[in-house]
Amino acid sequence: MLRPSLPTIDRVLPFLRRIDETRIYSNQGPLWTAFRDGFARWLGLRAGVRGVHVVPTSSGTTAIEVALRLRAAAGRHLCLMPSFTFIASAHAVCNAGLTPFLVDVDAESLVLTPVLAERAMRRMAMPPAAVLVVSAFGAPPDVEAWEAFEREHGVPVVFDAAAAATSLRRIGRQPLCVSLHATKVFGIGEEARSSRRTATWLPGSNP
Repeated sequence: MLRPSLPTIDRVLPFLRRIDETRIYSNQGPLWTAFRDGFARWLGLRAGVRGVHVVPTSSGTTAIEVALRLRAAAGRHLCLMPSFTFIASAHAVCNAGLTPFLVDVDAESLVLTPVLAERAMRRMAMPPAAVLVVSAFGAPPDVEAWEAFEREHGVPVVFDAAAAATSLRRIGRQPLCVSLHATKVFGIGEEARSSRRTATWLPGSNP
């Protein structure tokens, strides 16, 4: 069982005072910006890469939805995803205007693999709009294998890495959506991040 490591009120008060001094209690404030940039640097150091770009969102579900809206192939409606996941993963797929196409996970790793996705695609009338890869129990996703899958099949991949903020070992151009909810290993209460090595997303783009 994990025991939360919480800061004392004396450590928190200076940050609350900084918020009060700027009179910015929501997005785009100095603490919000500092955390976004610091989190990007921290992820980059752990993954051994530079240029990690972080997009803050209100929740992990929202991060996945936004990533799918930006990356899903136009004219297609199915999203390959594992059947073994939390319901919020499917909610994000539906919120993005896609229909979940559920696939059984690998019996040992408990995750969807490129081999299983390729096997499932042979049963589909057309390629899926996207693949949502879920990181079971915060295990580091096999980003390299999924990069190869996307190159070969041209199907965009998005990672639901909600509980994997502290275990990411590779960060590429495919969005990695992590949650910072209080129930996660790296919790700040609520909010999420979508991270990858890229320039800022633009509306209407297909990164």
